[in-house]
Amino acid sequence: MNRVFSYGLGTCLAAGFALGGLPALSQTLAQNNVVIFGPNRDATLSYILPNRRPGVRGSRYRFFAPLPSDRAVAELQILYPAPFVGVFNPERITVLDRRTQKPYTVERAIADPSIGSLRLVFAEPIPAAPNRDLELAIADVSNPRQTGMYPIEVRALGTEANPLFQYLGQWLVSIY
Repeated sequence: MNRVFSYGLGTCLAAGFALGGLPALSQTLAQNNVVIFGPNRDATLSYILPNRRPGVRGSRYRFFAPLPSDRAVAELQILYPAPFVGVFNPERITVLDRRTQKPYTVERAIADPSIGSLRLVFAEPIPAAPNRDLELAIADVSNPRQTGMYPIEVRALGTEANPLFQYLGQWLVSIY
């Protein structure tokens, strides 16, 4: 009797998978994947954050970003998620050449918290050069109150006749 029951159960399971149960099972399993870096891992930029605890005040962020080698950069745009609204103080941002530590003068810092945007307009465009990286040193930052991984994008505006923002990459800031 037990052998007949096992054989019957196995047959029913095999028939169920044959009639479409296996695709449903594989779709369910496929939806449990976690994508950390998105479509292009090369676009993930490095940063230094000494204190990653939620809600900490007075942190100093150091973001690093490569500049385009074929055009001068007149402006940077930083797009940040809602938990970072009011976190960055535009007056406390210093932009440096990462290798020489030469500062670039920021003429205006335009913050638009409604869309999560911070634009840094340089007094003089940063000239094009191969393998040039910037360091954005941001002082007196208050970390978001919730733990998580927050994507912060950076784009550069060139000096050509009809400039468009060029995507440079994103920082995946981890607060835990």
